[in-house]
Amino acid sequence: SFHSNATSMGDGEEEDEDSSLRDLLCVTSDQRLLLYSLEEEKLQMTHQLVGSNGEVTDLCFVGEGQNKVALATASESIRILHTSSLQCSCTCVGHTDVVLALNSSTVDGVPVIVSGSKDRRVRVWNGNTAKCLGVGEGHSAAVSAVALSNKNSSRKLFAVSGSGDR
Repeated sequence: SFHSNATSMGDGEEEDEDSSLRDLLCVTSDQRLLLYSLEEEKLQMTHQLVGSNGEVTDLCFVGEGQNKVALATASESIRILHTSSLQCSCTCVGHTDVVLALNSSTVDGVPVIVSGSKDRRVRVWNGNTAKCLGVGEGHSAAVSAVALSNKNSSRKLFAVSGSGDR
């Protein structure tokens, strides 16, 4: 996965796409998160997160500025990390089994995260506060896929989920 920060040129335009890549976020096979920054045409590791509670099951960028990452590991919680430092800003707690799937969007300027879990539930979270906004039940097997409707649409946002049951 990578995170691209476009930089402003002062006149409302952004630099071309090749020069806008500033940060690269990687997940290694031993479950470390590494954040690299582009400095003088070289990638320099700036932050490292070790001990992410086992296997990374999913991750997604959060918010319009994509300055946060939601991280699901082999646990019941979701950690929200700042991409600039990999420091945890808050933790979403509520699932009763391993979180398998994540997706995010923004609604009226508020980042929203949807998650699916082995507990057969879908949860919707406020990406700023980690407060659970709603719980969807009805699957008879683990929820292994979640998605949000068109993130750039003016229509209402809705979530869909997938499971081995249907």
